[in-house]
Amino acid sequence: MKVEEVMTTPVGVVSGESTVRDAAAMMKKTAASALAVQGKKGDPYGVITDRDLVLRVLAEGRGSATEVGEVCSLPTVTVGPDDEVEHALDLMKRHRAPALPVVDGNNVLGTVSMVGIAEAQSAVASNALASANGLKS
Repeated sequence: MKVEEVMTTPVGVVSGESTVRDAAAMMKKTAASALAVQGKKGDPYGVITDRDLVLRVLAEGRGSATEVGEVCSLPTVTVGPDDEVEHALDLMKRHRAPALPVVDGNNVLGTVSMVGIAEAQSAVASNALASANGLKS
């Protein structure tokens, strides 16, 4: 299975200079648990997750005006849309990242997360089971 089959689009993108309040508001508006963070030149810079907001902002007593670039997960580990899901999972495991930006060059196309992969694989398994049960009738 390819990453493009399980990635979330459109991706929420914030700049490193955005405030964590802006990032949290975008997460709420888009129901996203992770946003791509772009550098000053528009290149992929990092990822900010809801977990980052809890552990690196709230738990450390930082304010809502804290810049995303100060608390986002770095360095950015990315995958391409044609990469295999297993490769993405391996990168997430090695880098302890719950989500990765999906990029084509410097363009962020979406995000892929462990949750999204699990949901997609569950759907595939359910469809296979339904097909197998249909054949037995």
